[in-house]
Amino acid sequence: MDNKELVKILKKKGVAEKHIHEYIDFFDSKINNYKKDEVVSISDFKECLELDINAIYNILDKYEESRTLEYCFQEFCESCNNRGLFYASLSSLPDNFKCTRCGKKLNPLENTIVLYKKK
Repeated sequence: MDNKELVKILKKKGVAEKHIHEYIDFFDSKINNYKKDEVVSISDFKECLELDINAIYNILDKYEESRTLEYCFQEFCESCNNRGLFYASLSSLPDNFKCTRCGKKLNPLENTIVLYKKK
């Protein structure tokens, strides 16, 4: 992967020049520890780095573009914070679904979160 894009994102988010490669090494190491098809936990990065969630998603998008990660989608109910089934693509989402915990009818476009999994 071309680290230039990652450096740009990290600089824009105010990461000190001397720490940028530490951040990139951290992302590389964490991602390499995931097994094929394992869902990447955004909180693994959020808890360890002083980056906002948008920066983490921007960086993970670069790993997706480099074909290290791929998108996946998961049902999410805001009423009870339940996470449901995973889907490989937006087109594979059903027209509607219900929360498996509280039974609330959910809208796939509003009640789906974007995640990443290791390729």
